[in-house]
Amino acid sequence: MKKEDVVRNVLIIMVGAGLFVALTEVRIPLANNIALQIRMGLISFISAVLGPVIGGVVAVIGHAIGDQLFDNGIY
Repeated sequence: MKKEDVVRNVLIIMVGAGLFVALTEVRIPLANNIALQIRMGLISFISAVLGPVIGGVVAVIGHAIGDQLFDNGIY
């Protein structure tokens, strides 16, 4: 793998995780206790376009940071 590819992948992971964290609090309420989360669509898009490894890394990092910053008290 070329150095440019590694740098590109790391940059994509950083931007994707940042978008994922930013979209953590964005929800579209549908009914009682039911809401669409836009961030899940972002992960699906990233995984479909860039591959499951990058999508998985973005999801893990984004979930970890988002859960630390925005405690929803769901559990």
